[in-house]
Amino acid sequence: MTLDYKSIAVLPLRDIVVFPNVTTPLFVGREKSINALESVMNDSKKILLLAQKNPDIDDPNQQDLYSFGTLVEILQLLKLPDGTVKILVEGKSICRVIEYNNNNKFLDANVEDCKLVTEKNDNLLSQALINKFNKLSKTSKKFNDENSVNFKNISDPNIIANKTVSTLGIELQEKQKILETLNIQKKLEIIISHLDNELELMSVE
Repeated sequence: MTLDYKSIAVLPLRDIVVFPNVTTPLFVGREKSINALESVMNDSKKILLLAQKNPDIDDPNQQDLYSFGTLVEILQLLKLPDGTVKILVEGKSICRVIEYNNNNKFLDANVEDCKLVTEKNDNLLSQALINKFNKLSKTSKKFNDENSVNFKNISDPNIIANKTVSTLGIELQEKQKILETLNIQKKLEIIISHLDNELELMSVE
């Protein structure tokens, strides 16, 4: 039995929203962020990634961060010669910040897990999404091997949505909105509309 709220170190991100079920490399250079990483490496290796509302803020506090983020597990940590740290993280789940704790060394917060809402036609929508994505990745110059997705062994509509949206070059605020959409059907619909826009743009080009 776990408590509803758990305390977890927070890593603010300037210009990226990381999604569950996706493995992402990140570079970390800020002192507080490195402190946060060091605090979890000896323990759970889990940390909460929160996107900044304004990437230019160097020392973000709670007002500068979105309250929904992704709990990730740190798979690799590499200290680089220039003092920055490269990490490879795997997104696990979406969490919402309830309140921040007093901590001068790094940000940490009490968070709750967000429950996803599934619907009957999620599978149909996710199939439509795969078809559109595959069509787009075959024809668009924006897609290369790096951001292509292999859907072969994935049947979970939520994982399909997360893997797809993480490859799309859409605004951070829009990605954040999709992250915060806990109803899988609505999430799939938003992503499909972005794919439709891309396909439409391509047909115009």
